[in-house]
Amino acid sequence: MALLRNTATLRIKPGCQESKIENFGNDRYLVKVTSKEQTQIITELKEMFSHYLGVPASKIQIFSGLGDNDKTLRIER
Repeated sequence: MALLRNTATLRIKPGCQESKIENFGNDRYLVKVTSKEQTQIITELKEMFSHYLGVPASKIQIFSGLGDNDKTLRIER
């Protein structure tokens, strides 16, 4: 799956039974993660999008929303 832009808008749902990415179009996603703590959520999020987009996790940055459930990702190309 490719992004239309270099950024993606995410709504995070922590503490789920399974990790899952749901695409709502226009680079907007609902991301269900099993983690509950913000540092673990960010690590899980980067790993999930790395696999989903086929880019190294080191190329994925949290652009905004570090302490919030609404986040913006930036992907370096």
